[in-house]
Amino acid sequence: MNLNSLVKVLVNRPRPTAMTVKVIEAAGGTSFPSGHVMSYMAFWGLLFVVVACVFKRKSWWQKAVLLISALFVVLIGPSRVYVGAHWATDVLGSYLLEGALICLAVILYLKVKVLLPEFPVLWKQRKAVKLQDP
Repeated sequence: MNLNSLVKVLVNRPRPTAMTVKVIEAAGGTSFPSGHVMSYMAFWGLLFVVVACVFKRKSWWQKAVLLISALFVVLIGPSRVYVGAHWATDVLGSYLLEGALICLAVILYLKVKVLLPEFPVLWKQRKAVKLQDP
């Protein structure tokens, strides 16, 4: 069971109905959080963070990737509300939940990055010892 399914089971919020909003896309299941928004944030949001943090030189392709990924992240939320599949709070909650997970991943990366300069040296030493042992 993934995080989205777990939160959907815990919150169990109904989707908008045709009685309350104009529903263009009928969707089944519960409403909170939006799986589309969480998926887009997980892929495109993380891609944005990686490209922005890892690549230091500003090239045309980096700017293109940042722009495209930002557009996907920004536009998916309103589109889910527009088609009547989610409430605005479902989308906002998805942005916040997945944004927190991305922040956690970046914090863990920065913590582990401090240890990485020592790790390859130990790995190379172990590999050298294994090659000498035959």
